[in-house]
Amino acid sequence: YMTEPTQPKQKFSHHCEKCDYTATRPKEWLLHIETKKHIRGGGAKPKICTICNEEFVTHWMCKMHILKIHESKELRAKCKYYCAHCDLIFYAQKYLDKHINGKIHQNLMKALESIKN
Repeated sequence: YMTEPTQPKQKFSHHCEKCDYTATRPKEWLLHIETKKHIRGGGAKPKICTICNEEFVTHWMCKMHILKIHESKELRAKCKYYCAHCDLIFYAQKYLDKHINGKIHQNLMKALESIKN
């Protein structure tokens, strides 16, 4: 039997003038549109960590990074939304609650409980 010739697939390519970014797949394009770089319009990020030079979109994100990565556990423990078992800080109560009810925290608590018994 004979098959009909198929048309070659059209290659996807979309260039973002705002950020000078080119996507070769539709999914990549959608992900790019949602990035902070695109929303901000490219260019330098306004805040840089003075310890490791990582860049952040906001001063608050930089401050949280320094607290989470570079500061001591004792200082983190003073934060309002802190999980002492996992040594993690959160931006709001709802994120701490989500963490406490999540699998990672629950599994850690089970492991700690089994060690005590």
